[in-house]
Amino acid sequence: MAREPPDSIGVDSSVRFSIAATNCTVQYGPDSVRLIQPPVRLSSRVRRRRCCCELNWLPSDPRSLNQTGNRPRADARFLRVFQYSLMGRRPNVRALPLSEVDRLGWTTERHGTIVGHWTSEKNFMALDKIARTRGGLYGLLIGDALGVPYEFSTPDSLPARHLIEMSPPDDFSRAHSSVPPGTWSDDGAQALVLLDSLLQYATLDLRHFTNGLLDWYRYGFMTPDGTVFDIGNQTRYALENFARHGNPLTCSPVDDWSNGNGSLMRTLPCALVGALTPTEVVARARQQSLPTHAHPRSQLACALYAVMAWRMVDGEGPVEGLDFAQDFVESTLDPSERSEFFTILDGRLDPSKGSGYVVDSLWSAIRSVLATSDYESCVRLAISLGNDTDTTACIAGGLAGILYGEQGIPDRWRQALKGEVIVEEMLARVTEV
Repeated sequence: MAREPPDSIGVDSSVRFSIAATNCTVQYGPDSVRLIQPPVRLSSRVRRRRCCCELNWLPSDPRSLNQTGNRPRADARFLRVFQYSLMGRRPNVRALPLSEVDRLGWTTERHGTIVGHWTSEKNFMALDKIARTRGGLYGLLIGDALGVPYEFSTPDSLPARHLIEMSPPDDFSRAHSSVPPGTWSDDGAQALVLLDSLLQYATLDLRHFTNGLLDWYRYGFMTPDGTVFDIGNQTRYALENFARHGNPLTCSPVDDWSNGNGSLMRTLPCALVGALTPTEVVARARQQSLPTHAHPRSQLACALYAVMAWRMVDGEGPVEGLDFAQDFVESTLDPSERSEFFTILDGRLDPSKGSGYVVDSLWSAIRSVLATSDYESCVRLAISLGNDTDTTACIAGGLAGILYGEQGIPDRWRQALKGEVIVEEMLARVTEV
């Protein structure tokens, strides 16, 4: 049974904290316990993460607070847990009743020898991982849908950033005017096709996946209303080539000019479905690019993004995830691919344009995540770059959805999104894997 924090320990006192057999320093206050040292190793599967927890003791009866309003009685009944990600962001806020604390294996000792102990860390992390996975998929689709009406616009012709909504201001000449607000485009549909294929064949059956793309192109598979209103020229060429010849390995052009963002925009599911190693993530990401964007530069951009997202689903911040992805993807390179990979990395030095070029699209999206502190600001910044607004916001929104979780996405955008039945059906299948 969890008990009250010690009354005798002052704000500046520190003790040792044991969390999954790793010691960290915590600080007791009159109504909170703060973790001071963030590095934590939970398990080999969960991987290294940086987090900070603040345990606030909240009374079951507000009358038990003293006159200052911040001193709980000994019969506090709730713990409130703030999990901070890298760079001080706070994506997850949960209020845990003591019954939940006990179920998860937490214990709280009066004299501070153990403040918390995650004996059932797997169950606790599974809850967070589901929220991040749901956030990733919804973040991708909502970012895509939000960007649809602004596609092809120059930055200076867009509304002020705070006015970017599913329905643009009346005086804005929107793209795809016949498309209902809240409808995802080819970006989201192709991501759902990939997710569907990965749920059936975890290692990715390329023919099954490409047939799914063809079904989308011809019949509106994985669209909210059966309508295809947007498709890239390179993707159209590749799918028509596949329809004629039936080989997913030879239907894509492979010249230097064939490096659009059409495979990058759909890559995120490679990080969402049960991959246990970064090697699996890289293999999936590169394979799914082949039918439409087979050039090594496009493949490697997909791999870099997917591994970054995979680490973030596992609880790391975007900076750590990106650092790991760069190092790992580089370690997998064939010598002939090194120049292409460094072309991608050199793109970090170029200004963001929100264009359809895969390198610019990748870094425009990542910068939108790193430069903001919430989902809404992130996708609005991505759209404010202009040009390929739906795809930039789709790619950035997937990462931001993972980072801030499903609860970090504005409710008004969730409610405006079309095709929720499709999304929930897919997410239910993901949680069964």
